[in-house]
Amino acid sequence: MSKLLCIASLLLMMCSLNVKAEDWNSSSIDGHYVLSALITPPELGGKKLFFKLYKAKYNNNGFERFLSQCNIQGLNGTVSMLINGKKIEMEKHCKRNEDNLNYWAYTPKTNNDLTFVVSQFRNTEFVDIEKTFVNVYKQKDDLFFHISTQRFSDIWMSR
Repeated sequence: MSKLLCIASLLLMMCSLNVKAEDWNSSSIDGHYVLSALITPPELGGKKLFFKLYKAKYNNNGFERFLSQCNIQGLNGTVSMLINGKKIEMEKHCKRNEDNLNYWAYTPKTNNDLTFVVSQFRNTEFVDIEKTFVNVYKQKDDLFFHISTQRFSDIWMSR
Protein backbone atom coordinates (compact mmCIF):
# COMPACT_ATOMS: atom_id res chain seq x y z
CA MET A 1 0.00 0.00 0.00
CA SER A 2 2.83 2.43 0.82
CA LYS A 3 4.31 1.85 -2.66
CA LEU A 4 0.96 2.85 -4.17
CA LEU A 5 0.93 6.06 -2.10
CA CYS A 6 4.51 6.71 -3.16
CA ILE A 7 3.63 6.35 -6.84
CA ALA A 8 0.58 8.62 -6.45
CA SER A 9 2.63 11.34 -4.75
CA LEU A 10 5.35 11.00 -7.38
CA LEU A 11 2.85 11.48 -10.21
CA LEU A 12 1.31 14.47 -8.44
CA MET A 13 4.75 16.02 -8.10
CA MET A 14 5.44 15.42 -11.79
CA CYS A 15 2.22 17.23 -12.65
CA SER A 16 3.15 20.16 -10.44
CA LEU A 17 6.57 20.36 -12.10
CA ASN A 18 4.94 20.74 -15.49
CA VAL A 19 1.76 22.81 -15.15
CA LYS A 20 3.35 26.11 -16.14
CA ALA A 21 5.09 25.04 -19.32
CA GLU A 22 2.87 22.35 -20.80
CA ASP A 23 -0.76 21.94 -21.82
CA TRP A 24 -0.89 18.18 -21.18
CA ASN A 25 1.26 15.55 -19.56
CA SER A 26 1.03 11.91 -18.64
CA SER A 27 3.71 10.00 -16.73
CA SER A 28 4.82 6.44 -16.13
CA ILE A 29 7.26 4.97 -13.60
CA ASP A 30 9.79 2.14 -13.98
CA GLY A 31 11.89 1.62 -10.87
CA HIS A 32 13.59 4.91 -10.11
CA TYR A 33 12.81 6.49 -13.48
CA VAL A 34 9.83 8.66 -14.42
CA LEU A 35 9.05 9.37 -18.07
CA SER A 36 6.52 12.08 -18.89
CA ALA A 37 4.94 12.75 -22.27
CA LEU A 38 4.02 16.41 -22.73
CA ILE A 39 2.51 18.88 -25.19
CA THR A 40 3.90 22.40 -25.16
CA PRO A 41 1.54 25.30 -25.87
CA PRO A 42 1.94 27.19 -29.18
CA GLU A 43 3.11 30.34 -27.39
CA LEU A 44 6.29 28.53 -26.29
CA GLY A 45 7.59 28.21 -29.84
CA GLY A 46 4.97 26.00 -31.45
CA LYS A 47 3.03 22.92 -30.48
CA LYS A 48 5.37 20.02 -29.76
CA LEU A 49 5.14 16.54 -28.31
CA PHE A 50 8.15 15.66 -26.21
CA PHE A 51 9.25 13.41 -23.37
CA LYS A 52 11.07 14.17 -20.10
CA LEU A 53 13.03 11.58 -18.14
CA TYR A 54 13.74 12.10 -14.43
CA LYS A 55 15.37 9.85 -11.88
CA ALA A 56 13.64 9.65 -8.49
CA LYS A 57 15.33 9.06 -5.16
CA TYR A 58 13.51 7.09 -2.49
CA ASN A 59 14.01 6.84 1.26
CA ASN A 60 12.39 4.51 3.83
CA ASN A 61 9.11 6.44 3.59
CA GLY A 62 8.92 6.31 -0.20
CA PHE A 63 9.52 9.10 -2.70
CA GLU A 64 11.98 11.77 -1.58
CA ARG A 65 12.98 13.94 -4.54
CA PHE A 66 14.09 14.02 -8.16
CA LEU A 67 17.76 13.82 -9.09
CA SER A 68 19.58 15.52 -11.93
CA GLN A 69 19.87 13.11 -14.81
CA CYS A 70 22.42 14.60 -17.22
CA ASN A 71 25.11 17.24 -17.70
CA ILE A 72 23.63 20.43 -19.15
CA GLN A 73 26.84 21.08 -21.09
CA GLY A 74 26.89 18.25 -23.53
CA LEU A 75 26.06 14.88 -24.95
CA ASN A 76 23.06 15.99 -26.97
CA GLY A 77 22.38 13.81 -29.96
CA THR A 78 20.14 11.17 -31.45
CA VAL A 79 18.94 7.96 -29.80
CA SER A 80 16.41 5.28 -30.72
CA MET A 81 13.37 4.26 -28.69
CA LEU A 82 10.69 1.67 -29.29
CA ILE A 83 7.26 3.29 -29.28
CA ASN A 84 4.44 0.76 -29.50
CA GLY A 85 6.96 -1.63 -31.03
CA LYS A 86 8.31 0.71 -33.72
CA LYS A 87 11.88 2.03 -33.64
CA ILE A 88 11.75 5.84 -33.54
CA GLU A 89 14.75 8.16 -33.84
CA MET A 90 14.65 10.80 -31.11
CA GLU A 91 16.63 13.99 -30.61
CA LYS A 92 18.00 13.97 -27.06
CA HIS A 93 18.84 17.17 -25.17
CA CYS A 94 19.82 17.84 -21.59
CA LYS A 95 17.51 20.51 -20.15
CA ARG A 96 17.15 22.23 -16.77
CA ASN A 97 13.82 22.84 -15.03
CA GLU A 98 12.82 25.69 -12.71
CA ASP A 99 14.09 23.67 -9.71
CA ASN A 100 17.58 23.48 -11.29
CA LEU A 101 17.27 19.76 -11.98
CA ASN A 102 18.68 18.45 -15.23
CA TYR A 103 16.62 15.98 -17.23
CA TRP A 104 16.70 14.33 -20.63
CA ALA A 105 14.21 15.73 -23.14
CA TYR A 106 13.41 13.66 -26.22
CA THR A 107 11.55 14.73 -29.37
CA PRO A 108 10.92 12.74 -32.56
CA LYS A 109 13.68 13.54 -35.06
CA THR A 110 11.65 13.54 -38.28
CA ASN A 111 8.15 14.62 -39.23
CA ASN A 112 7.34 11.01 -40.14
CA ASP A 113 8.39 9.86 -36.65
CA LEU A 114 6.38 12.69 -35.07
CA THR A 115 3.32 11.75 -37.14
CA PHE A 116 3.62 8.12 -36.01
CA VAL A 117 4.03 9.01 -32.33
CA VAL A 118 1.12 11.48 -32.39
CA SER A 119 -1.08 8.88 -34.10
CA GLN A 120 -0.25 6.38 -31.34
CA PHE A 121 -1.22 8.91 -28.66
CA ARG A 122 -4.43 9.79 -30.51
CA ASN A 123 -5.57 6.27 -31.41
CA THR A 124 -4.68 4.08 -28.42
CA GLU A 125 -5.46 4.14 -24.69
CA PHE A 126 -1.81 3.66 -23.74
CA VAL A 127 1.54 4.11 -25.46
CA ASP A 128 4.37 1.73 -24.54
CA ILE A 129 7.89 3.13 -24.65
CA GLU A 130 10.97 0.90 -24.39
CA LYS A 131 14.73 1.21 -24.92
CA THR A 132 14.84 4.67 -23.31
CA PHE A 133 18.29 6.27 -23.20
CA VAL A 134 19.27 6.90 -19.57
CA ASN A 135 22.95 7.82 -19.50
CA VAL A 136 26.22 7.28 -21.30
CA TYR A 137 27.90 5.37 -18.50
CA LYS A 138 25.45 2.55 -17.82
CA GLN A 139 22.99 2.22 -20.67
CA LYS A 140 19.90 0.81 -18.93
CA ASP A 141 17.72 0.02 -21.91
CA ASP A 142 15.30 -2.38 -20.28
CA LEU A 143 13.06 0.37 -18.90
CA PHE A 144 9.40 0.04 -19.84
CA PHE A 145 6.92 2.92 -19.66
CA HIS A 146 3.17 2.47 -20.16
CA ILE A 147 1.78 5.99 -20.66
CA SER A 148 -1.91 6.85 -20.61
CA THR A 149 -3.17 8.89 -23.57
CA GLN A 150 -6.25 10.22 -21.76
CA ARG A 151 -7.18 13.75 -22.98
CA PHE A 152 -4.27 13.83 -25.47
CA SER A 153 -6.45 14.09 -28.59
CA ASP A 154 -8.58 16.90 -27.15
CA ILE A 155 -5.56 19.01 -26.24
CA TRP A 156 -3.62 18.20 -29.44
CA MET A 157 -6.56 19.10 -31.68
CA SER A 158 -7.39 22.30 -29.76
CA ARG A 159 -3.95 23.81 -30.40
